[in-house]
Amino acid sequence: MKRITILAFLLTVCFVTWVSAMEVLDTAKAKSAVSDTRYLTLQSAFEGPIDPNVYIIGPGDEMYMFIIGVLETALPIYINPEGYANVPTVGEFAVSGKTLAEASKIIREQAEKRYAKGIVSVRLSKPRMFRVTLAGSVYMPGRYIVSAVSRTSDLLEMAGGPRFSEEPKDTTPDGRPIITPPRAAPLRGLWLIHRSGDTTLVDIELFYQCGELKGNPFLQDGDILVVPYWSSRKGVVRLFGAVQQPMVARFVAGDRLRTMIRLSGGIVSNAQGKIELSRIDSSGNRQTQIFNRNWINSDDLGPLILPDDQIFVPYETDQKLRSTVSIQGEVFFPGDYPVDEKTVTLKDVLMTAGGPTSRANLDEIQVIRRSLLSIPDPEFNRLYGLKKDEMSWSEYEYMKAKRRDLEPRVAVNYKVISGRDSILGGNFILWDGDIIRLPKKQVTIKVLGQVINPGLIAYTPKKSYRFYIDEAGGYTTKAKTSQIRIIKAQSGQWLKASTSTIIEPGDTIFIPETADTDWWVSYKDMMLILSQIATLALAYYTVTK
Repeated sequence: MKRITILAFLLTVCFVTWVSAMEVLDTAKAKSAVSDTRYLTLQSAFEGPIDPNVYIIGPGDEMYMFIIGVLETALPIYINPEGYANVPTVGEFAVSGKTLAEASKIIREQAEKRYAKGIVSVRLSKPRMFRVTLAGSVYMPGRYIVSAVSRTSDLLEMAGGPRFSEEPKDTTPDGRPIITPPRAAPLRGLWLIHRSGDTTLVDIELFYQCGELKGNPFLQDGDILVVPYWSSRKGVVRLFGAVQQPMVARFVAGDRLRTMIRLSGGIVSNAQGKIELSRIDSSGNRQTQIFNRNWINSDDLGPLILPDDQIFVPYETDQKLRSTVSIQGEVFFPGDYPVDEKTVTLKDVLMTAGGPTSRANLDEIQVIRRSLLSIPDPEFNRLYGLKKDEMSWSEYEYMKAKRRDLEPRVAVNYKVISGRDSILGGNFILWDGDIIRLPKKQVTIKVLGQVINPGLIAYTPKKSYRFYIDEAGGYTTKAKTSQIRIIKAQSGQWLKASTSTIIEPGDTIFIPETADTDWWVSYKDMMLILSQIATLALAYYTVTK
């Protein structure tokens, strides 16, 4: 009997010790779960609490099931590679592809059958890691390991961002600077291809500019993110004028006018009361639709946008309030623009007008300062009434130069305009009433005068004026080859032709005609001169004899 009592006592002690050890182990596991969660929070930089209705469960996720009652227990749950949740003492459940809220409900309902007297809760302790693929126009395409709380923008940052198929360059192939274009928006129209074959349209620009999370979705297991190659010339939408950020954005099917206005940051306060939507119709003509600015405040999303549409918001041009300049020629949006005479430069207005087109000739930018037209030039007015033989050589040359430049032009250095540093004298401050002219790029040389076939000759670099004369068929019999002149397209200067004269696109080569000779008149003039010389010689002889 005594032995039985001792054995019962030892069994009781062992049982109590075992129960205490299990409680310590469960407590340690629970603390470990909390510790793991804290560690993950420090390492993963969550953007906020995970939404159970959005988070998708998949292989590799780790969860804990907490049972609170007489005996508090925390049981680890792992989602195996096949997508099943292995719940100790409860069972195995297919949860892959379900939201966290749905998976938790399935596990909780089954666990409550097993632990009827306890309170069961299921929590995510560690989001899974998985592989995704990044392809297309990025600096480092390939496979990446991300977490289930990573968004598409996180993946792009890991790969170094999008790669422009048109790399920004400081100069053209012939060494000429390029004026910096408006802000590009290539992070639109990206495709997220899921393992199921479904696709999601990604618009990270919409996320960055407007904060819309739908444009920057979470990544899922096995996703493939495709970044299309970017071109600022085709399949884009241009938005300029009185908006916060003039831009060239990739076209995305389904875009509306309101979306594009939002992407640009909205309309500035000093804009006119209209929005212009310009597009090319089926016949190749450009058509423009006008929308009232107040339309922005309505519920209407506006018309659908098409590739290569141009959206322009004019500035307010009230002369009582603001000074204005006019820009003409090869820019995307010619017209009148307000300026602050203390701060706005030539480059600022060029960019506001959409920048120069690919056809623009930067060498021949002209700025006409109309405010100087009213300033009289007494010397020019004096010379204007004189004949050529009444002027000195220098006066005649001044008269010719002045007549070629009746409009007061400001010297423009296109190299300074397109450079990164703003230097007065090149990228200068504009005045009220200035006219900016950006002519179309010429790719021909004009040959006029005494050649067989006068007209336009295709420009060939590093060729002298003689090359173009030969291309025009050569001289006629009446060509005065000693008086050939080169008329420069940019300045209008007349230069005497020589093999060292640089011929540039748009220049004109002029070959004058030799004047016809009336031999009878020349004979009479010669005889008159000889008779006068003979008379002088006879008079001299008579006086000295």
